[in-house]
Formats: sequence, structure tokens, C-alpha cells
Amino acid sequence: MVWDRSDESVLHRLLVMQLTTMLRCPECLNHYHDEDVLFIGQEDDLWILAAACSECQTQGLVFVIVQEQTKDTHRTCELTAEESEMFGRLPAISMDDVLDIHLALERFEDDPAILWEQRESP
Repeated sequence: MVWDRSDESVLHRLLVMQLTTMLRCPECLNHYHDEDVLFIGQEDDLWILAAACSECQTQGLVFVIVQEQTKDTHRTCELTAEESEMFGRLPAISMDDVLDIHLALERFEDDPAILWEQRESP
């Protein structure tokens, strides 16, 4: 999804939500809550936020570089072009496929070989 500057209040909230899932207090390692992080301001792509730990009251600043993604930006992928083409031709994963994996994982205990026993037996 591409954001423009008219969406900044939405971006502020999304950034705070993302940071609270990623960052921990450097002092007590507590996860921050949304109300612990406050957007202070920005200078071009540099956004400045304040964070205060609700557990130990440690305070700090968070500097984030936010760059807008253009529509023609390509994601980095570990697949080669040939692999990407091959996987693109395969059928989509069905609900039956998901159920089969679920059932196989239910049978799984401590030995991963159990997952392949049904296929190997004649």
C-alpha cells in the first residue's frame, strides 16, 4: 500500500502500533504500550517519537526514518526468476491442503518422521 502525506495522522498511529510490537524498554525489557509512545514531530523523512516505559519509567527518544514507497518499488525476494515463475504456475493452496497439514501436525509428537510415514507406506 502506498501512503501520501495527507495520511499522516494514520501513519502516526500505524508507526506507534508497529513500534510497540517491536521495541522493548532498554532498561527492563518491558514491551511498550500504545500510550507509552508519543509522536513529537518530523523533519522530512526523520520522525521523532518519545517513549516512556510504564514499568520502570525510563524515558527516551526514538528516531525513525520513514520513506514513502512508490508503486514501482519491487520487493527483495530470495527466489530466482525461474523459481518464481515455477511457483507462479502452481495451483493455489486449498482448504483441503491446509486441513491435511493440520491433521498431520496433530499426529506429530516428538519424531518428525511421523509426518512422512503415511506417504512412505504402500
